[in-house]
Amino acid sequence: METLFIDIGSNSIKSLLADFKGGKVAATADRSEHSRISSPEGLKSDAAKIIEDAVSSLCKRSMKNSEKFDVFCFGTSALRESKNAGEVLAELKSRGIEIRVLSGKEEAELSFEGAMGDSYLNISSDSSVVYGDLGGGSMEFVSREKSKIIAMDSLPIGAVRLTNSFTENGVLNRAGLKERCSLLLKRISVPKGDFKLVVAGGALSAARFILGNGEFCEKRELSLDDFNFCLNLADELGAEGLSEKFGTPQNRGDILPAAFLCLMEVLRHFESPFMVHTQISLRYGVANAYFKYGKSLKKI
Repeated sequence: METLFIDIGSNSIKSLLADFKGGKVAATADRSEHSRISSPEGLKSDAAKIIEDAVSSLCKRSMKNSEKFDVFCFGTSALRESKNAGEVLAELKSRGIEIRVLSGKEEAELSFEGAMGDSYLNISSDSSVVYGDLGGGSMEFVSREKSKIIAMDSLPIGAVRLTNSFTENGVLNRAGLKERCSLLLKRISVPKGDFKLVVAGGALSAARFILGNGEFCEKRELSLDDFNFCLNLADELGAEGLSEKFGTPQNRGDILPAAFLCLMEVLRHFESPFMVHTQISLRYGVANAYFKYGKSLKKI
């Protein structure tokens, strides 16, 4: 039977309707609700309702593709770290919505496994790669040198978190943001020799819409110049202007400057001329583990 996997993040709630065929995740539909549950103080006071409404909407939309499916909800940084997360999770459980909260390590590992299934990347199991997934609350990394994992971590440099932490009186402290990112990125070891830098996240999708002048451009290799171009436009147009000109969601537009600055620091840390964007990430890794091992997502 197909399963609807619902990924509850800090800035958006996404779903993947999929089955398991031939030992692989077979996707039917991939959707997103632009629902931000995090605030500078933690989870919003109405976070439970926001999540409930998004889950209901994604389930209804998925009924257009399948008459019957299971539902598996999982949460990441916001539901893992916020002080009021326990209250929100308990309230949702009382309403019939159970959420499996991933640890930082699980999020990194499952996101990495999902991305490695992207055929465009053409990465073998013994080739060196650094993978990052930029979310709202955190950025997960896996660094592999040939077939050996040399670093796996979840860093507190998500785009919403950075925006909230470094904005004062409406002004983003860019120097402080870059310094924070640079410092934390030192925790991620750089593979020796040649390696591919692969990154997932909504900010890269937004960059591709900007670079494509409102159309999703085919270019998947994004450089410092690309992000600097997008950053300058974000500064010039603001969230509303980006939405009008390029169709980027307004609830993403306000965090894009922080996201672009963070991604530029990632390129600098790994001394890479570009990063390759993948849209095959956490949801696919969770789906693969779920179909193989059940709700625990772990091999017994």
